[in-house]
Amino acid sequence: CIKALCEIGVDFQADTCIGWLPLEVQFEATSKLTVDTWTWDFDDGDSSFTQNPSHIFDRRGMHDVTLEINAGGEIRSRTRDDYIIALADSMIAARVYGDPGDTVEVNIIASNCVPIDEFKIPIEYNGTLSLILDTFLVDGCRTDYFDHHNLLNADPWNKRMTLSFYNDASTPDLEPGYGPIVKLYFIISQYAEEGQSAEIIVDGYATHMPLFNGPFVDFSPIPVNGKVSLPYMCGDGNGDDDIDLTDILNLISYVYGDPPEPAPEPLESGDVNDDGDINLTDILTLIQYVYVEPIGEPELICP
Repeated sequence: CIKALCEIGVDFQADTCIGWLPLEVQFEATSKLTVDTWTWDFDDGDSSFTQNPSHIFDRRGMHDVTLEINAGGEIRSRTRDDYIIALADSMIAARVYGDPGDTVEVNIIASNCVPIDEFKIPIEYNGTLSLILDTFLVDGCRTDYFDHHNLLNADPWNKRMTLSFYNDASTPDLEPGYGPIVKLYFIISQYAEEGQSAEIIVDGYATHMPLFNGPFVDFSPIPVNGKVSLPYMCGDGNGDDDIDLTDILNLISYVYGDPPEPAPEPLESGDVNDDGDINLTDILTLIQYVYVEPIGEPELICP
């Protein structure tokens, strides 16, 4: 951050202006006046009343910072717009289900808190479920107005590719927001079998890394991988199309066994309360579902 010269009697600078949450910033204020009070507004609901405060930004986005001083009853203030950028941006691949022979749509989603004018989107789609990439589209996506939608790298043999979307200088940047930036269409092999899946990986490969580029900052977002799977029955971790004692024992073995085997297949079928973890509460929920009247309650909810 560069300290600006101003003639209003007060100024400040920070030791860093851009970083990932939680972002700790040290501020330093200067004034030509004899200051009685220093009042900081960090644009996140917090404030400080010391000359050189340290502040932790724990809310993502671009923050205006304002410093107001009182010098013998004379009030002066300095505001720097969009001065601190606290990043928590991500590239997210969706999780979808389909039957053998189906064509499935997998959305790649961008969550950005700063304007973006270029995306690089590396995609791998390996796994036990054989997928064939059919095409990609941006219709109805946040990037459908971008000037260029290019296939930067294609490697069907290793089931991976990289897309590059970018704007010309005169085209507006993509504003902060959340939503799909591209739709991928995969064909599931007609010979696919229950329990098979393919992970949609967006964390990069070789020299191709995920990138968000914009007028303020260029960075690699947090990648969140997705998956394409065949449909499954929630709670049926052994794939026998029934929910019974064997599934309860399967969960107990997975949670408490040493080693923890066998795992429910797919793994999501064991998270019957959809809390993102498989533990004792899932075992108790499944026992209640199978053995406690009325049978079939509580409702099983998997990811």
